[in-house]
Amino acid sequence: MPLAITALKYFCEEARQYHIIVAGSLLGVSLHEGIGFPVGKVERLKMYPMTFSEFIGASGKVHLLELLESHRWEEISSLSVTFTVKVRTLVTLVMR
Repeated sequence: MPLAITALKYFCEEARQYHIIVAGSLLGVSLHEGIGFPVGKVERLKMYPMTFSEFIGASGKVHLLELLESHRWEEISSLSVTFTVKVRTLVTLVMR
């Protein structure tokens, strides 16, 4: 795996028009000491799963998020079928 990281230097040096994202752990790097690591060419970013609220907000459904966070369940349950379908669709996307 460390050789793969080193091989990605090509994109930085010769093919800058491509944006490359690589995911994984650094376990392989620590197990293969002595193999080069592209210093200054790797940007590390820790990412975590989104909460359901974050997902709804990121989906551009801010009005839906505000309504759900208001906890006005009687109002929410009396809404049209279309609104309920939107919520179920978002829940289905999250559960995949």
